[in-house]
Amino acid sequence: MPKAATIYAEPCPETHEITDDFDAFVIGTYKRWSASAVECYLREGRCEGCYYERFFADKPYECKMKLSVEQLLDTLGKPRSQLLERVPS
Repeated sequence: MPKAATIYAEPCPETHEITDDFDAFVIGTYKRWSASAVECYLREGRCEGCYYERFFADKPYECKMKLSVEQLLDTLGKPRSQLLERVPS
């Protein structure tokens, strides 16, 4: 059984302090494009009308899929055309 992703705090590059800001956390390593990430990529990170916008509506935190897409683009590049074709638009 695979282990759950460990959450690590990233220190600020300038001050080397660990902040309480959730955006400063790195969650796992990005190894593949998920269907949700491809959908967010195709939506150009616009949350209006996205399933996750409704899912996170009553949560005290926001969706971080746009940040995940940015990480995927940096590490893996754009999703393959086969993945783009599978995601309904």
